[in-house]
Amino acid sequence: VKLKGQHFVAPCKVLLALLRRCHWQALRFAGSMAPDELAEVLCALAVFALDGLRARLADAQRSLCQLMTKDSFSVQAAHVPDVGFTLLRFCEALLEAATGTLGRGKCTPADSGGCRISTANATSASCRLSELLHADSWAGGEALREAPGAKRLASKLLSSAVQAHRLHSWRSAIAGAVAGWPRAAVATERVQGLAAVALAWLRLAFQDPHSQIALAGELLEAMLGVPRLGCPIALQFQNQVAQPAQTEAWSLALVELARRIKSSPQLARGSAKSQEREYAMAYAAGNLWELYASLQTSKNSSLPLGPVLIVQAQLTELAVEVSMLPGTSFGPDEPVPLQVLRQQLTQLADPIHVTRHFGQILGLRYSPTVSVSAPIHLRAYQRHCVAIAQHALPSRAVAALVHTYSTLLLKTRTAMRAGSGHQVYQSLANSIAYMEGGDVAKCLWRHVQGFCTNGRSILREGEAKPLPDSILHFLHLHA
Repeated sequence: VKLKGQHFVAPCKVLLALLRRCHWQALRFAGSMAPDELAEVLCALAVFALDGLRARLADAQRSLCQLMTKDSFSVQAAHVPDVGFTLLRFCEALLEAATGTLGRGKCTPADSGGCRISTANATSASCRLSELLHADSWAGGEALREAPGAKRLASKLLSSAVQAHRLHSWRSAIAGAVAGWPRAAVATERVQGLAAVALAWLRLAFQDPHSQIALAGELLEAMLGVPRLGCPIALQFQNQVAQPAQTEAWSLALVELARRIKSSPQLARGSAKSQEREYAMAYAAGNLWELYASLQTSKNSSLPLGPVLIVQAQLTELAVEVSMLPGTSFGPDEPVPLQVLRQQLTQLADPIHVTRHFGQILGLRYSPTVSVSAPIHLRAYQRHCVAIAQHALPSRAVAALVHTYSTLLLKTRTAMRAGSGHQVYQSLANSIAYMEGGDVAKCLWRHVQGFCTNGRSILREGEAKPLPDSILHFLHLHA
């Protein structure tokens, strides 16, 4: 510094050197600090890093974002810390502290007790990391628009998070935290902190959903497969006001999740991996229903029902069983995750919610946006026809709704032959059959007629071809 004629170094540049040094300690585990002590240092430095990221771009002394240029993540001299690489590696070390894997690979069996990270430091690390990953707060919201390297840093942070070993360590950590969560209590701080980290990753993917759609679907699959995580996820979104861009991002991510579920490889029936995967998909169905219900009752109604049903159609067919539904008998020693899952699936099988889903998707209470030459008081079937005429019904959502409840009724009828599921079947069948004076059956038959009257969809060069599965579900639910 003296040779260059300077008498003062900007604190943000000093901070970069400290962040890089701390990452080296975590990577090489060469220092004398124990992992718990190193995690505490990481949390302390994260406070300064957060202050540097949130500082205005005009603040040359504190702002880290003003150091992010178009040359960030490029090869530089060893004595000149690159701000992009330094922050990326520091966040990776902070994630290891949050998941309790910091320095685990360097510990010997004799030192395993000293390699543990306290719950307090792990929780603090997860909270600091979620704040650092909130890219919308960088430079007061200006970084992603005006700092050339900020958007690239956000993309690098997301790509690093979805790497298999990091996503697996996060899932293992939060599954262990959920296991220690009492039934009737609020989610522990550890669960909330790890959930906040996952939601921060998801927000990074929502920054550019069209290019990050595959990563968003992978994150959703990992998040929703953890039991009882629907409520902590919903709490992170309830305080936000819904935006059209957020609704579009949710739709794209859910459609990608449905594609991943449908294209996942088949496993041997009855194997341990197959059972684990089926339970993960069942928990995903419950968490997604709880997340949808929670956001509908808050000011953030950004989760659309149509894409939710597209995912639920796959999950209901592959994983949801009649024994998991409310109304079926269960023992007093049933595990807590299954008790919560039964409560979450109320959104799927309860008559009140079934009526609401059919009314919304089929347009049974649709109000025309333009004047139509029709009676003032329209029946539900008439409103459905007006909605179709005005192109207000998404065809994929209608097909997903029918697929979901056709599969559910088929499973309940199969369970009835084994002597169970009578109450669930009668409740579902009666609520659909008598809904709006029986107009649901007319709506379903109208869709079947619309398909069958199109000769091209039935005949091919004069030869009949099999009906697609979607129409078979329409026919089965109508019957």
